[in-house]
Amino acid sequence: MGGELGSPRSQNRDLGHPAWCCRSTLFDLFCSPGMKSQKPSPRSRHDGHLQAVGSRKPWFESTGKVLGLVTTAIAIAVGSIAIYEHVKAPLLGLELMRPYTGWEVSIKNTGTAVAKQVHIGVVVWRMNGAPAADVRHSYRIEDLPPNTQSSIRVEVFSDWHDPKYLEEISRDSRSGYIVVSCDGCRKPRAWAFYIPGTEEHEKERTFFRQNSIRWPTVEFRYPDRVPFLGNCVNYPRGVCESENHSYGMWNADTGSSEHDGTVATPYDVTMPRE
Repeated sequence: MGGELGSPRSQNRDLGHPAWCCRSTLFDLFCSPGMKSQKPSPRSRHDGHLQAVGSRKPWFESTGKVLGLVTTAIAIAVGSIAIYEHVKAPLLGLELMRPYTGWEVSIKNTGTAVAKQVHIGVVVWRMNGAPAADVRHSYRIEDLPPNTQSSIRVEVFSDWHDPKYLEEISRDSRSGYIVVSCDGCRKPRAWAFYIPGTEEHEKERTFFRQNSIRWPTVEFRYPDRVPFLGNCVNYPRGVCESENHSYGMWNADTGSSEHDGTVATPYDVTMPRE
């Protein structure tokens, strides 16, 4: 009797559970905690395996990181191309030339894109007399690829065939400017110049290099500092100081000495699109 009471079978009966309950892996939930074996059941080992597997990152999470890196790389590449295309533009430079064949301008494209529909405007006025444009002409070059240049004849005196005019230009100096622009250029660029009278040999020897076909010009901010008609363009610096200026003096860094005046612009100037 006592042996029966101490046996596991009698303990299971007293607790109301069948004896096979604690040995079964299918009905562990029905067993009381006191009746479970101390050895881990197959289910608990299986659960541990599931927990170990669950601690690994899902494959789609790693793939998402890779896709994110690829997307970032593509965005950087596209942005770099966009910046390059924005920087890619023509850049025109200019030189005024006086060879024996007559006055010329040489235009060079130092930019990274073709300069299309290049416009060259020339405005020249006398130092004496009414403030009016003596020359106001426009010229055009169709296209100018990068790292190429082109020269074109220009007019800085108007009436070569008029004897009275020839007499005037012998003793009367002139000032003017040239502006160059194109389709695709970021902004027009302009250069001012001074031309002494044809008989002012001393002034030419003093301020202008001999035996050089390149005529001195000075670039200025266009259109903010365009010289007024009648202004004496003081370049080379000092060339206007010996003259009696009825309409003031102009310098590239300060503009005109007069507060107001008349501005003559070339007929064709391509302004950048806003």
